[in-house]
Amino acid sequence: MSTPIGLNIGASAYVPASKPTFAPQPVPRNPALAFLLSLLLPGLGQFYCRKNSRGAWTLVFFLIALGVTIWLTPMFVGTSAGAVALAWGVLLRVAVFLYVFAFLDAYFTAREMTAGIDPFIAESPRVAAILNLLTRGFGYFYLGQRAAGFAVFIGFGIFLQSILNSFGKEDHAASGLFMEAVFAGLAIHAYGIARKREKEILATIEPAPQLAALGGLPPAVPIGLAALFAAAYLGLCCIVFFLPDYSAINQTPWSALAAMMTFAPRMYASLLGLPSCLADPIPERYLHSSSGPRTKGAALCNPHPPCSAACPHATSPSLSKSKVARLRNIRSPLARA
Repeated sequence: MSTPIGLNIGASAYVPASKPTFAPQPVPRNPALAFLLSLLLPGLGQFYCRKNSRGAWTLVFFLIALGVTIWLTPMFVGTSAGAVALAWGVLLRVAVFLYVFAFLDAYFTAREMTAGIDPFIAESPRVAAILNLLTRGFGYFYLGQRAAGFAVFIGFGIFLQSILNSFGKEDHAASGLFMEAVFAGLAIHAYGIARKREKEILATIEPAPQLAALGGLPPAVPIGLAALFAAAYLGLCCIVFFLPDYSAINQTPWSALAAMMTFAPRMYASLLGLPSCLADPIPERYLHSSSGPRTKGAALCNPHPPCSAACPHATSPSLSKSKVARLRNIRSPLARA
């Protein structure tokens, strides 16, 4: 007679399988020193934390971006638009973002190594975020999300130009801010994916690491510095909205010279106490010489009409020779221009 299973005293009781646990593996590193090294030169903090590959890529790309930006600066100053201005802006953006990433990543990597959780973090949330911030979805490839990576990469290539054209040719600043918002959203999304995986891994570590108990430099310092950089960059992007619009002004060299030849004599005449009728190129009748040469500025300005009755020199066209000489000496450099 078989014994019912429920009454089998000798059978071993079922023990549910417990999740595997891991002990922390601390490697002491000074977060403040890692932070200061990356402030000095991006990548040094990663080298200090034994993240040699990450530090090398950060250092190389930062130096290239910064060097080319400095090299393009003289060309950009003398160029109103075009490929030079675009390349200058893109490379400056890369240099700034890599600099901020370097000191943030070095600081938090040192904290994770000291707490003993760094060996269990396969994909860094900070690396995923910076890749999506600077590229077209490479952060998703880093996380193994190939479908999302290809969708972002191909989608940018297909729809980017049409999206930018929808803003119009006059709204370059608005389109730039829109693209910054898109890249920031992709970076936050990639960071969230990596952070969720990190929390699942940290749940298997016993005893649980106490990151808050780590002393030294508080996290508010590097985070606050990163926020200042972000605010400065955002202000640089938005400053164009507060600049006056000079597009309707004729800025050709001849028109600018004509404006100077018209305005400067009036200012000098006012300072010298001369009549307003002498503000424009000097009429020949006031120079006491009908055969005297005309100023070159007269070809650029409208001739001044005859003096009105209110002008004190309408009744006495003869001026003192000293005042005429003073006005002629002031106008001569402008005429030669």
